[in-house]
Amino acid sequence: MTVGAESSLCAPTRHSPAELRIAARELRRVSHLVHQFGDVAAELPGYEPAAVGGIRAARAVIVRLVEQIEHQLAALDAQAPPPAVVVVDPARRTAAAPASPGVQVIPAIREPGCGIGSAVVRLLSGQMSQPHAYPDDDVILVVSFGAATVVWWDRHGDRHEHLARRHEHALIRRGTRHRLANTGAVPLVAVQIRTTTADVPGANVLDAGGLGGEVPGADVPDNGCRVVPAAGPDTPSSVELASAAAPDCVTS
Repeated sequence: MTVGAESSLCAPTRHSPAELRIAARELRRVSHLVHQFGDVAAELPGYEPAAVGGIRAARAVIVRLVEQIEHQLAALDAQAPPPAVVVVDPARRTAAAPASPGVQVIPAIREPGCGIGSAVVRLLSGQMSQPHAYPDDDVILVVSFGAATVVWWDRHGDRHEHLARRHEHALIRRGTRHRLANTGAVPLVAVQIRTTTADVPGANVLDAGGLGGEVPGADVPDNGCRVVPAAGPDTPSSVELASAAAPDCVTS
């Protein structure tokens, strides 16, 4: 069932409205700081009027940038489609050409300009995807059936694994070289949500070959993950995969 027109979900733009609003907010903050700095500099003994003039000129440039962003946001709002809900049945979509035997990716929501898309990923027992990375996209993987062994490599080239079980959510940060494997006895079915403006399968993907092709074992360590405890017995935990070492993510 489809409610609304899927082709009119989003207006194409290089930057999303959210990114533009964040940029405008940060520029306003910088403008305020520059204004304060100029006032303080003007009160210092022996200040140079030319230097203070330069500070004020810099603030004027920032103010103009904010005005340009606000103008662009207004134009985007005027072009924005009316509110709509789009429901897509992946079973009616054609799967992309498999990059690996036994691996199937079925696109669901694929909208240029949205900055987000979804797909269903299926792996037969004993199969794995090729190592790859999305340089500009974050990926959330939600396991709906079976279990996914998520393998990834940090910036030092060290290999890590985590077994994401049913109902768990795995965040794979942009630029993280990774692969999925099904080491269980049943097929793996997962929903992939990807922050992307790509409209074609395989776009914005970097091949990460040569990172090791060994099949992960069933006993998988939690190296490199931060497991957020479930809030209740019916609430799934969340696994965050790190592309680099972080205070809350051990990658040893």
